[in-house]
Amino acid sequence: MHQATTGPKPNECFFTLRSRAYELADTGRYKEWHQIAYALLAEGFLPSVITRFDRDAGAVMLVTRSCKLAMGPTPEPPSRISQWIRRMAARLL
Repeated sequence: MHQATTGPKPNECFFTLRSRAYELADTGRYKEWHQIAYALLAEGFLPSVITRFDRDAGAVMLVTRSCKLAMGPTPEPPSRISQWIRRMAARLL
């Protein structure tokens, strides 16, 4: 006799959530994992599965890294020397 299943298994939910988290990270709309976690919650994923993923520091780091890579390079702030040159040039005008 086999048991009737009432829904997806916990591991299936976890792997589905993980795949969706990476999909969202690759869109470039999110900066960090916690923003993706809220989006996953809004999409209907169980809070317990999101919490399980959140406890895996390595997975969270990789999703956050994917977010940053998808957003593209960020411009470097101007150096102190270039800021000083701009201020001196503005004074001369």
